[in-house]
Amino acid sequence: MGAFQPSDDETHDLGTTSARWQNVHADKLVISGAANDASTLTSTLGGHLTIGGAGENQILNIASHDTVDGGLQLAGTLVTASAAELNFVDGVTSAIQTQLDAKAALAGPTFTGTSEADNLTVTGNLKLSGHTIQNSEGESTLTLDTDQKVGVGGVAPSHMLDVNGDIRVRGNVIRNSEGEATISMDADQHVTTAANLTVGGKTVLGAPTTLTISNGAVTVTKSYHMISPEGDAGADDLITINGGVDGMILILQAAGNDAITLKHNSGNLKLAASGDFSLTNTAETIQLIYNDTIDHWCEISRSSNGS
Repeated sequence: MGAFQPSDDETHDLGTTSARWQNVHADKLVISGAANDASTLTSTLGGHLTIGGAGENQILNIASHDTVDGGLQLAGTLVTASAAELNFVDGVTSAIQTQLDAKAALAGPTFTGTSEADNLTVTGNLKLSGHTIQNSEGESTLTLDTDQKVGVGGVAPSHMLDVNGDIRVRGNVIRNSEGEATISMDADQHVTTAANLTVGGKTVLGAPTTLTISNGAVTVTKSYHMISPEGDAGADDLITINGGVDGMILILQAAGNDAITLKHNSGNLKLAASGDFSLTNTAETIQLIYNDTIDHWCEISRSSNGS
């Protein structure tokens, strides 16, 4: 038997909707469109199916898959991804994110580009190919150099920690390399060292501020003050000094030529055996230390330097 073909082109049907052939057995089945068109559907021995005239050696091969009037559709939606893009999920057998996480851990990836996420969580090491971390304005906020130095505030660090600006410590303790509290701070701006404090340069108390006696008392705010009398009295007695903390050193001097007399054992002052001491000019001073155990200021020294 030779070729089985209709007598006219595009005229006769093979079977009908009510009288269909059951099976068609062929080495190769080709269904094409108009005359001289490339094959539209080709089925070859071995289960290969080609749509659109593409090669015939793949299980399913669709030519021009991403065109509007052809291609592969799933539930009525055209698949526009290319074969290379679809190959990205090759081997994915569970949730895509789980697979990506597993592959990323093996690949040791390098992230490039911009992350738009509000938070970035890194469970392993984070390696920067550059040296800076920038804020939203593109300004360098954190700088890391190859010597493990860290710069904060847009500076190239010259020390292990180089900060361009103020430092705020949220805790109250700065510790040494052994984890021991070395410097402590409290809410009243008091700073305490756990051991010796060595000053290589000068220790400066700063310029004295003037306190005016009120009902025989003053309240100190620093370690160096000048004292003036209450009102226009011309002279006054100082009986009580408030504001002391244990171990605090205090130096007092007269604000002018008005006599200020510190009264021994009248309030919280304990002076030397010679008793009361008068500051009569700005050249005369007295030095005291606060003893919290007895709640008194105790005299260390006095100087009557004259006018």
